[in-house]
Amino acid sequence: SRVRRMTARKAESKIMTRPAILAERERLRAAGKKVVFTNGCFDIVHAGHASTMNFARAQGDVLIVGLNSDASVRRLNKGPDRPINALADRMALVAALEAVSLVTWFDDDTPLALIFQLLKENDRYQGETVTNRRSDAVTQRWLDEINQPKPERKMRHGRKK
Repeated sequence: SRVRRMTARKAESKIMTRPAILAERERLRAAGKKVVFTNGCFDIVHAGHASTMNFARAQGDVLIVGLNSDASVRRLNKGPDRPINALADRMALVAALEAVSLVTWFDDDTPLALIFQLLKENDRYQGETVTNRRSDAVTQRWLDEINQPKPERKMRHGRKK
């Protein structure tokens, strides 16, 4: 099947512009595939990220991952030297993960516009089913979480933790 072949694709072919990924999303929808989406900076990829990707992929047929652009990462106040890895490198690494089907990026502070473009009813975002694009409780909870004040990060080995 096409979805199974996606996991065997070369990592570079999994990386798509927003118009290309939206077109691919429509093809997947027409084929009856359940799409799962997650997002993040993925600047310093660790085992927890891989575990999250595996969990997300298990929620559907196709996992799309959206990465914050370099400018978006800088605006998130992750530290003066962030991102450590440029967007192209971060996307290549995430695309190399077996659980990941497709990768794209967004320049906004949040992935909300991308989520609304990609996900339709019965798709999944961070493990929960999208039921209504306009009044989605999952999206509201996510917005509440990101708007919480973050504690100051402590220095570890000369870098912010």
